[in-house]
Amino acid sequence: MTLEAEKPRASDKVEYPELRVEAKKEVELPVSIKSIEEEELQLSELNEIEKAQLQEVVSHLRLLLEAIDTPIHIDPSAFSEIVLTPAGEVSLTNNGNSIVSMPMEKLPGSALISVLIQVLPEIKRIMVEKKLATADRAQILERSAKEFRKVTAALPGKAQGQS
Repeated sequence: MTLEAEKPRASDKVEYPELRVEAKKEVELPVSIKSIEEEELQLSELNEIEKAQLQEVVSHLRLLLEAIDTPIHIDPSAFSEIVLTPAGEVSLTNNGNSIVSMPMEKLPGSALISVLIQVLPEIKRIMVEKKLATADRAQILERSAKEFRKVTAALPGKAQGQS
């Protein structure tokens, strides 16, 4: 059996075991669990195949790069994003997968200045947004408190001077 035959296609309809409860009988969990186990095994096998193929491709590519003995520049747009994390690390990601992270203090000065030029306006924008949102909430809560003071002042017993 080849791998190609095992791969699901977008057009394939996936059928799941039916889960039902009849007259307080047990739900058919063992069948569902077995199905999940089978999927996990297949996924693990495919991950191992992918890893082996990746290693082989990288091995061949290294041989080719050594043979041409010339650095090749890669378009930075090949990576989806570079993120400055709340922990102060610069993280290069591709399709949500972290490729490499580096603490800001390890960046060369020119790179740190470039990061600062890009992030300071964004930090300012985020802070202004948060300030406005907080001010809106504070104003709503202030109005609500004022209205609640009126309501509680009108409660029976409050008018006779009870606390």
